[in-house]
Amino acid sequence: MLQGRARVGAMGAAALHLFATSIHASLLGALFVFSSRLWFPAQTQGASAFGLSPLEDQQLGGLVMWVVACAIYVVAGLWLLGRWISLSGARGKEKGHALEAR
Repeated sequence: MLQGRARVGAMGAAALHLFATSIHASLLGALFVFSSRLWFPAQTQGASAFGLSPLEDQQLGGLVMWVVACAIYVVAGLWLLGRWISLSGARGKEKGHALEAR
C-alpha cells in the first residue's frame, strides 16, 4: 500500500484490496452486532469486569469492527485513491512536456 512513485500503478490495486477487506470486516461486525446468541463464549469471559453481559461485549466488539475499522479502511482507501490520481496526473504532465519538447 505504501509504495513510492515507482509503484503508482499498484495504488489502484491496493485501494481495491482495502475496499474488499472493509466489506467482509463490516459484514462480520454487523453479524456480531445483530446476533442474539454468542458466537465465541470463551472470548467474553471478562465482560463482567466492565459491567457488560457477554452478549453486550460481543455486540460492542462487532460495533468497533463495523464502524471504527471500516472508517479507517475508507479513509486509507480514499487517501490511496487521491495519491494515485495525483501521481498519475503528475506523470501525465511529465509525459506531455516530453512530447512537446520533441
